[in-house]
Amino acid sequence: MVAAAATSALLPPIGSGGASDFSAFLSTTAQPLDRARKAAVLGSMGAMYNPAFLKVIAPLYDMHMGVENMGPMLYSLVRFQKPTHVLEIGAGYTSIFLLQALKDNYDELVRYQELIKRDECHCDGTPWCVDGFMEDESKHFGRLACVDNLAHAATTAHKVVEAAEKLELLDHLDLYFKDAWEYMDDSSGVAHNPAEHVGEGAAASSTTAPPLLDMAWLDFGQGEKLGLFVEKVWARLRPGGLVLCHSTLTNTLTRTWLEKMRSRANDVTDVFGSFATMSFREPHKLFQNSFSIFQKRKDYQEPTFTKYP
Repeated sequence: MVAAAATSALLPPIGSGGASDFSAFLSTTAQPLDRARKAAVLGSMGAMYNPAFLKVIAPLYDMHMGVENMGPMLYSLVRFQKPTHVLEIGAGYTSIFLLQALKDNYDELVRYQELIKRDECHCDGTPWCVDGFMEDESKHFGRLACVDNLAHAATTAHKVVEAAEKLELLDHLDLYFKDAWEYMDDSSGVAHNPAEHVGEGAAASSTTAPPLLDMAWLDFGQGEKLGLFVEKVWARLRPGGLVLCHSTLTNTLTRTWLEKMRSRANDVTDVFGSFATMSFREPHKLFQNSFSIFQKRKDYQEPTFTKYP
């Protein structure tokens, strides 16, 4: 079990400055120390940090795709945001980072539940977790809908299943080998609905509307059609959700589209409504060197929980 081995191998040392209740838990001899540490909520204990993970996914890497730093970035965003419904257009190297993040999220939240049961999930008596968030663990079991038509000459999409199986991530994956436009099923030009196909193990019927997306990662060459595709995805994005687009800054076609998007960010009458955007560039690379994030702000406002800190 690669993922399990990664978890136990990378747990950091427990210092004397930890919470007293957890230190007391570690002092018991009822179970081995490594198992006791697993019960802690340590975000960095995810499998991405283990060399075994990188060894398994190495065959999926291709320099032409330019995602050697994008994979870890996506992993970190998913770990932070805790999405449960993720769409990826263009399967390959990044798919495994997304899948591993979804699994690590679920494992982390299960550990939180264990701390709650032991009345150890608090800070000086104040609950650490949002009230009600942890009650139904099944709703936090994230899934990745991954779509690829295998048309790209350098595609590594066919290796995704093999890597996901080795890392025990298949339960989080719905893989569609088909055209992205067909998957979105917008032939009428009006309906914004994915193709009515269900991945292995997914509980849905052909008449069930797909859930709103929490995050979408678009990594496919659409050129001038990129804007149209983003609109289709946007219609399925929940308020507060994220759309990430690869290679947006330094080539003429996507840069022109991006500048238009930037000018529309505060136009509430626009089809996108209110949204926030930011772009990032890898300065050492000539191409495949950037990505842009768009957050749907219409009908969305972050909650306020505390005054300090």
